[in-house]
Amino acid sequence: MIRLYFTILCSFAAALLLAQPHLPVDSLHDGDLLFVVSGGGNAITDVTHGVEGYPVDHVAIFHWIGTEPVVIQAVPGHGVEMVSIDSLCSLLAGRVCAAGFDARESIVQAQRHIGKPYDNYFDASDQAMYCSELVQKSFVTRRGKRVFKTIPMEFRDASGAIPQFWVDHYRQAGRQVPEG
Repeated sequence: MIRLYFTILCSFAAALLLAQPHLPVDSLHDGDLLFVVSGGGNAITDVTHGVEGYPVDHVAIFHWIGTEPVVIQAVPGHGVEMVSIDSLCSLLAGRVCAAGFDARESIVQAQRHIGKPYDNYFDASDQAMYCSELVQKSFVTRRGKRVFKTIPMEFRDASGAIPQFWVDHYRQAGRQVPEG
């Protein structure tokens, strides 16, 4: 997730209509974004800005299947999946209000990614997906254009340093941290 797409989502602050904790499920709409608030800091929250001041480390897409509330998400160890909303806790919800946003088609696009593996290296050019990449690549307007643009990825914390976690994570894979 990192700042690459997370900043995109957060930069649409005007488009986040809800952004409040403890939102009743029955007030959610297809295509609402569910942000998971971390109970404590972690490698993701160290390099992201969070949402509305909350330390967020995951985003999922809300969807109703009949009367069953589910989420479409990309998670480590599972990849892109559709699961009950009960699998998430400590949520903030946001509603995309971008001009021409097509929630129905965005859900269809997200469902096309179900079964893809999780992207442990946050590489938007491969077939694997991480949570906010799923949102970025799925959310479209009625004209088929992406709602969220891609921006350069950053792995730097508030001090400007790349945390050792990310250095080690990429070194173990024989890669450089993909800063920028």
